Amino acid sequence: MYVHIYTSVSPHLFTLHYSKTSNIDVPSIVQSSFFDHHQVVNNDGHELSLLSVKVTELVDGIFIGCSINHMLVDGTSYWHFINSWSKLFNSKSENISRPPILDSWIPGGSNPIVSLPFTHEDQFINRSDYPLLRERIFRFSSDALSKLKAKANSECGTTKISTLQSLSALLWRCVTRARRISADQETSFKMAVNNRRRLSPPVPENYFG
Repeated sequence: MYVHIYTSVSPHLFTLHYSKTSNIDVPSIVQSSFFDHHQVVNNDGHELSLLSVKVTELVDGIFIGCSINHMLVDGTSYWHFINSWSKLFNSKSENISRPPILDSWIPGGSNPIVSLPFTHEDQFINRSDYPLLRERIFRFSSDALSKLKAKANSECGTTKISTLQSLSALLWRCVTRARRISADQETSFKMAVNNRRRLSPPVPENYFG
């Protein structure tokens, strides 16, 4: 396995290459034109739609872009919605195999209304004009991931490093090198996780919210 990232035009633009598979670029028009709520933040839900489904006709098919406000649902609920919609279409049935749980749930002792100590949204929302990055889809074989995981655990003298952790660490090191930042500059790597089962009491997988 070999991963190489090189910069182009800006230190913040990078391309990922994997030597054992062909790479597929994600056209920039996908972000800017195929989704209604590109670069929209949650607070914009006061004025914009909370859910948007945009269908774009292409020469050889259609592209369905779905945007939903994160204040309504998390990633689990989002994919529950998409998968249920797909199953309804394919089965031509009106029944959902996994009906969503729509009961409102608020942790005990919590007040559902939170007053923020701000007078204007600019005080808590950062609308930075981030550059449109080049995106690329790339694949890693099961064998390559197994070797990477084994190497990471061997070098660190442990057996607790997962496949996801070893791959994330490799990619972040490559990204950091490509950005050519100073050796003493701190960087951060963030990843969304599913906390439903970690809560007390746990939140059911079918809970919609």
